[in-house]
Amino acid sequence: MSENRTLFTLVQNLKIAADAFGPDHGRPVMLAHGGGQTRHAWQACGKRLGQNGYYTLAVDLRGHGESDWSPDGDYRMERFAEDLLDIADGFSVPPVLVGASLGGIAGMIAQGEYAKAGRRGFAALVLVDITPQMNMEGVQKILGFMSSNVEEGF
Repeated sequence: MSENRTLFTLVQNLKIAADAFGPDHGRPVMLAHGGGQTRHAWQACGKRLGQNGYYTLAVDLRGHGESDWSPDGDYRMERFAEDLLDIADGFSVPPVLVGASLGGIAGMIAQGEYAKAGRRGFAALVLVDITPQMNMEGVQKILGFMSSNVEEGF
C-alpha cells in the first residue's frame, strides 16, 4: 500500500499526472480537484482511502499541477469531463468519482451527458462544494474557506 506518481496519456498526447494510493486490486476511486488547485489538495484523503483498501487516484486536471497544458488551448468543461472518462475507461470496473468544484462540475457533465451517449461513466459521483444549482452566497463562502485553507487541502 503505497503512493505512486503515474501518468496517463490521453488524446493529442496530453499527459495527465496522478498520485495512486492503496492496493491495485482495491475498488477504484478518482479524486478531481477544484479550479486553481492540484491533486495535492487530495493527499490526506487519498492516503486514508488507500489505507482502507481503495485504489485511489488523485488527478491533476489538464493545465493544473504537473499535467500538460492543453495543446489546443481547450479548457471547456466538456474537455475536463472527457479526460475524466478517458481515465475511468482504463479501470476494469467503473470508479467512484469524488469531485470538488471544477472536478465536480466536470464529473456531472461526464456522468450526465457523455455517459448517456454510450460511455460507461462512474459507479457513483460524490460532489464536494458544488451542486447542480449553485447559490452565489454559498459560492462566496466556499471561496473564502478555500483561500484560507490552501496549504492544508481537504
